Amino acid sequence: MSTLFEPSFVINLLVSYLSAMQLNYVTVFNCWILEDNRYLMGNLSAVTKFVQLVDLNDENLHFADLAHRAYRRDRTRIGVLFEFGCPSSRRMLQECADKRCFSTSTHWVMFDRNANDSVLVELEYTDLYVDAELKVLSKESDGNFSLYDVYNNGFLLGGKLNVTFDREVFAFDDGRIALGESTVDAKPKYHNRNMLSDIGLRAGIVSQCCPFPNITVEEVLEFFESYKKPGTDAAARIGYMLTKALEADMKFKIDFVFSGQTLGNGTFEDNAEAVLNKQIDLSIFGVMKQTTNELAYIQNFMAYKSMFIFRTPASRSLMDNIFTQPFAMETWIAIALTIILGSVAVKINFLAEEQMTPDVDYHENYALSTMLTESLANFCQEGCEFINRSSPGRLSQMILFICSIVVFNYYSSGLFSILMQGPQMSNIKTLEQLADSQMLVGIDGTVEAKEFFMTHTSS
Repeated sequence: MSTLFEPSFVINLLVSYLSAMQLNYVTVFNCWILEDNRYLMGNLSAVTKFVQLVDLNDENLHFADLAHRAYRRDRTRIGVLFEFGCPSSRRMLQECADKRCFSTSTHWVMFDRNANDSVLVELEYTDLYVDAELKVLSKESDGNFSLYDVYNNGFLLGGKLNVTFDREVFAFDDGRIALGESTVDAKPKYHNRNMLSDIGLRAGIVSQCCPFPNITVEEVLEFFESYKKPGTDAAARIGYMLTKALEADMKFKIDFVFSGQTLGNGTFEDNAEAVLNKQIDLSIFGVMKQTTNELAYIQNFMAYKSMFIFRTPASRSLMDNIFTQPFAMETWIAIALTIILGSVAVKINFLAEEQMTPDVDYHENYALSTMLTESLANFCQEGCEFINRSSPGRLSQMILFICSIVVFNYYSSGLFSILMQGPQMSNIKTLEQLADSQMLVGIDGTVEAKEFFMTHTSS
C-alpha cells in the first residue's frame, strides 16, 4: 500500500463518503494485501448492502465484464473506489471509459498509489463526459487532504480536463475522518458545467426533399433555414433549429454531415447505426427505430424514471358525474325517501280535509303522482301550487319546504366547489395499477408513432 494513503485512512474516508452520499452498492478496484482487504470489507459491509472487490494485481481479469458490472442499470446509484498505479489500473480505467461507466449514477473516488499526479495525467486522455461524478483524493503540500471534482466534456470530442476543488478531508489522531462542506454542491451540478465551448459535435442530417448524394450539406442547411416548401422536412427542420439553439446557448461547435437516406429507405435505422458506430454524435432527426440494443445504448448516458402520462378517463357510471358528485349515494337515497314521504303526508292531509269538512263545496283532490311531482318541484325551488287548508297540512308542507331549501343550497355550493377545483387526478401510480385498470390502449395517429409500430420487430 502507498505510504501516502494508509489503508485505515482510505477505509475511514470511504465509509464517511458512502454514508454522506447514501450509496448502498460499491465496487472497489485496488491491489492491497489480503489483510487490508479483509479490514476494508468488514467496514464497508456495515454501511452498504453490497460490496464487490476486484484485485488489480491480476492482469488476466475479465475487464469488459467488470466494467459492465460497474454501471449496471438495475442499480440507480453505485459507488466505485479506484486505486490508480496497480498493474491493471490503466487497462481497467480505459475499459470503464469505453463502457461509459462515468455517468451521473456512478460515483467514483480515485486516489494515486504512487503518491504523484499520474491519475490526473491519465484522466486527461480519458472520456469522462459532462455528467461524470468523479472525485480524486489528493494530499496537499502542507500535509492536508482534499477532494477534487474532475470531469471533461468528452475527450474524443475535444474536451479538456476540468479539475475543481470540492472539499477538505479532515483526519483526526484517533482515526476518524470528517468531510468539509462541498463547494461544488453549493450550486446545482450543471450550473457548474454549463459551457461546452471546448468540444465539437458531428450532427447527422436527413432530408426527404434533398437526398444525398445529389446535393451538398450546405445546400440542405440553406433549405432548412428557408421558407421553401414549408410542409417538407418539418421534423428535420425543427431538429435543425433546436440544434442551432443549443449550439448558441451552450457554445459548442457543430459539424453537420449526412447520416442517412430518404424516408422509407432506412432513414431511422441508418441514423441509429451511425450513432452506435460513432460516425456521428447526434442526429437532428429525433425519430428512429428503437430496438432493444439502441435503448440499452442510450441508457448509458441517462438516468431514467418510470412515469405515466395520460388523460384521466371519464367514468361510464351513472352515479359518477359532475351533477351527482356533490352528494353521496346514501344522501340521494335519503332525498328520494323524503320526497316520497312528504308527498304521501300531503296527500293524506288532503284526504283528511275532505273527510273532516264535508260541508265545503270544493275539495282539492290530486293523484299521488301529482304530489310526487309537486314535491320534486319544491326541491328544485320551483314553488308549490297546491296548499293545504288545515294547520297540520300546512305544517307538513312547511317542513318539506325547509328541507328543500337546505338541500338545494348545499347542492349548489358543492357543485360550485367541484367546478372550481383543478383537473381530476388519477390514482394510477404503478405499472401494475395501470395494467389492472379498465383503460383501453390506443395509439396517437402521428407519423412517428405509426412508423415505430410498422417497423418495430424487437420485443
